[in-house]
Amino acid sequence: MSINFTGIKNVGAMLVPYPENNSVMSALSLQLTNDDDGNDLDEFVNTMKSKGVEDKYIIPYEGAVNINVWSTEARDEYSKPKHHFYLNGSALEVKDENLGIFSYLAKLTKTIANKPEEDMGADIKYITSPDFINGSTIGYYIKQAMLNDITAPIGEMVNSIYNPAGAKAGAEVVNKTINDTMIDYIG
Repeated sequence: MSINFTGIKNVGAMLVPYPENNSVMSALSLQLTNDDDGNDLDEFVNTMKSKGVEDKYIIPYEGAVNINVWSTEARDEYSKPKHHFYLNGSALEVKDENLGIFSYLAKLTKTIANKPEEDMGADIKYITSPDFINGSTIGYYIKQAMLNDITAPIGEMVNSIYNPAGAKAGAEVVNKTINDTMIDYIG
């Protein structure tokens, strides 16, 4: 399968620490499209269909893909951190049947991490749409910030989430976590 990843848009990333339980949530949100250079959205849909999980992991608005990783620190020097993966709001269990999905997500996040910053950016209409705000983890946090503090600097928050360098760094974190988890799983 040839994956082009030219139709990657609106990439945003954020890390949300939860010190009370020694964990952090890495959220990566992006939009896949089909364009003259490739059919990235179709490739995502076909990957999900080939695994029989299209109803679980495909959300019906504008090619949205949301990857969340909950990571809990190791309890002691003998244990490893634990990672829980979510794709478009549904748990993505680490098991043989899902290795193709993890492989696809690893390639996607690696491509984002290596994308030139000038090729990244965000469409304000997309990231402020009701579908995005109500259907993504990043949208949820933006909405909560607006609800909790009417004077919150939402523009600064959005700029930090959709900053190309930050989005690339977030993709790198998710990619490393996927790769490390797959190495541990395959062992």
